[in-house]
Amino acid sequence: MQAGTPVVLSSRCPGGRVTPTYGAPGGGRRLRDLGVIAAGALSGPKARLALMFALGAGLDGAALRAYFDRLAG
Repeated sequence: MQAGTPVVLSSRCPGGRVTPTYGAPGGGRRLRDLGVIAAGALSGPKARLALMFALGAGLDGAALRAYFDRLAG
């Protein structure tokens, strides 16, 4: 992430969503604060495809985060 590579966090669980619920010392809230983008209810493969599409469309930074916020609901 320090090099500008976006990181999207998804869950391997068959249902549910990724949320910034837990705080210290290392939960979802800390990852969000570090700049990790939550995939919400998207599975890993779906999040990967969405990220590939967004990067191919030239999205980065705030636009990439807004895209995932809309997509992941």
